[in-house]
Amino acid sequence: MRENKKDIEVYSEDSLDVFRNAQVYTYRRLNDDEFAFKQLGMMIDETPRILHGEEGDSFDLYALTSFVGKGIKDVINVLDKNSDDINWLKIENQYLKQKVQQLEDRVGAA
Repeated sequence: MRENKKDIEVYSEDSLDVFRNAQVYTYRRLNDDEFAFKQLGMMIDETPRILHGEEGDSFDLYALTSFVGKGIKDVINVLDKNSDDINWLKIENQYLKQKVQQLEDRVGAA
């Protein structure tokens, strides 16, 4: 809860580059036998420190989940911008089609 926190700041770093560059792997731990079920995960050295647990050797799942939420917001922002750009391009395209039609009408009338 907000009441239990201090030094609150909006995290504004762009998450998309992290998602572009960090791989997701399947793996077995060193002490697993060869038939052990493979796990799915990321490598700590490919991610920002803010996602790591206190010891730095694992992920803080609350931080990772929050970061994924931030990633979703970043994707939504890109989609919104692209949607706006597409709408303006549609309007411009319609305008240009009308201009071409007007010019063709003039050339055809001459």
